Amino acid sequence: MTGFSPRAYDPYPCYEPVDGVVLSGWTTFAVRASRTRLLAVDGPEIAPWDELVSQLRSELGQRGVAVRTLDAREGMASWETIVASTSSTELADDPDFETLADASLEDLFQRPVQAESETDAVTVIFGPGAALSGHDELWYFDLPKRFAEAAVVAGSGRNLGQRDMPGNPTLGNPTARRLFYVDWPILDRHRETIAPRVSLWIDAQDADRPTALEAPTLAATAAALVRRPLRTRPVFNTTVWGGHWGQRQLGLGTDQPNSAVGYELIAPEKDVASRRAILARYLAGPNVTSTTGLDVHDVFDRSRGGDEWATQVLEDAFRALRGELAPWFTRFQATTVAFGGAMTGSWDLVLPPLRSGLTTAGARIDIELLPSAETERSAVVGAATYAHPVKVCLSSADEQSRRGVGAEAASAIPATPTPKEPQAR
Repeated sequence: MTGFSPRAYDPYPCYEPVDGVVLSGWTTFAVRASRTRLLAVDGPEIAPWDELVSQLRSELGQRGVAVRTLDAREGMASWETIVASTSSTELADDPDFETLADASLEDLFQRPVQAESETDAVTVIFGPGAALSGHDELWYFDLPKRFAEAAVVAGSGRNLGQRDMPGNPTLGNPTARRLFYVDWPILDRHRETIAPRVSLWIDAQDADRPTALEAPTLAATAAALVRRPLRTRPVFNTTVWGGHWGQRQLGLGTDQPNSAVGYELIAPEKDVASRRAILARYLAGPNVTSTTGLDVHDVFDRSRGGDEWATQVLEDAFRALRGELAPWFTRFQATTVAFGGAMTGSWDLVLPPLRSGLTTAGARIDIELLPSAETERSAVVGAATYAHPVKVCLSSADEQSRRGVGAEAASAIPATPTPKEPQAR
């Protein structure tokens, strides 16, 4: 492709805050904490909670403010109880997959901790589930999911509720399987539930000098970003389905056995139409046999062969995409959309539930949905065309639609170039 200068790949995209500034440092947070009597600081298991407690004690102590701390996790049920209530029997022996947990974080608690009613000290309730306890102000202390995965894989992390304490012995090692399909869905739902009450969102990647955004600033920034093209930070990690593209082409994750690209915005709870989500649900179903070496194409084959459960899993998965896709199709005023990905090889089974779901969600009835002939190339060319308007060589699906390069919702890309635009080959 010609007509623009190539840019090096930036693995650390970032954006300026809107209607506010980035706050930083423990001193800043301590000053804010000193204005309340009962502070709850919620967040994931992986967050550096010992550092939070130590720093707030030190900073507030220097100001003559007494501090009392309570670990919210002390109110959780025993590890045996948590495991029993969040594990499936169908996938008990599967090394990689587990049925998505539908429990709430509150379900994992025996009784949330509560602060003393009368005290002159600033009380800080911290840890996963702190928001379940009474409080005057609520903060969220966070680390990206990649930190949790790395710690669990290394054996230094803990799964949600897995703690060494009297009456709650740690059983076994932490697992990424449980992290993906139990911990994260539960924690994500909890964060979404308490989000309207959070006043300060803290990024703990630099534990010595964490940064934060006040809630109104985060809301304004997010609202501005979703109205424009944006990138989220990619994660190249090792998984059973990983390859080597990121290592060879981008030089990332070269110290790992393989590299699978992921993004923080891809949460397992939302993962309903991917290979792993379809496989996990199908394997958890009734009377599923001959599962050794089973892959997603086998689920499609079984559906064609009359397997009613396979058909239901596929229909539910692709119908569920409606809520994610329909608003964007409407906003882009899309008339034709070309879809990429290996599953488009079974377009006869994908299209009916996909169209039904989109129509139910309010997308145009006459929108044309097509499988792209070049599933890998179309996404790259579509993104490049959005940033640098050029004339492109069209795939067969796009030639049918005559509306430009298609990948996911790429029909929003203007397709009619001016005569002076450079050519792409």
